[in-house]
Amino acid sequence: MFGQTPDIVDSRIMSTTYGFDTYRRFNPSLHPIDKQRFVDGVAYCKDCFVVLVKENDIVRTGEKKVFADYSPLEGSQTAVRFSFFTSTNPDAKYSTDASVSKSIGEVVVKSPDVTKGTSRMIDLAIEFGGTEIKATAIDKSSGNTATVYLDFLCNKD
Repeated sequence: MFGQTPDIVDSRIMSTTYGFDTYRRFNPSLHPIDKQRFVDGVAYCKDCFVVLVKENDIVRTGEKKVFADYSPLEGSQTAVRFSFFTSTNPDAKYSTDASVSKSIGEVVVKSPDVTKGTSRMIDLAIEFGGTEIKATAIDKSSGNTATVYLDFLCNKD
């Protein structure tokens, strides 16, 4: 029915938690030492899980969220990758937690102007469709974009 009349579903209750992983500044009082990675002398925590939407949240078809101001980890990077996951735990902290699936998709946006080092801003725009999440990464310096579609019905292993 949805395929013939897409407007029939205007919202959905999320059956699982969706998110992506990123690096954050390392805080020894918050992060385990095995997650610490040094980049250009700065300590970061790897595998931090950022929630896009939690299990039992209601999302409207066409609803958009923007996760703003991410940046390349290294000044010489010419692309930035976002990997997406599902989790059975809405409070998952790391993409390596037992409750978090293998990656269900990724988007890579080109960020070619390395003269700005890590001062390039990348936004991640999320749009909820009827049966999918549209994730678009936008390099604000160059205007480059890249999009991936994540299926709500994907295998949650």
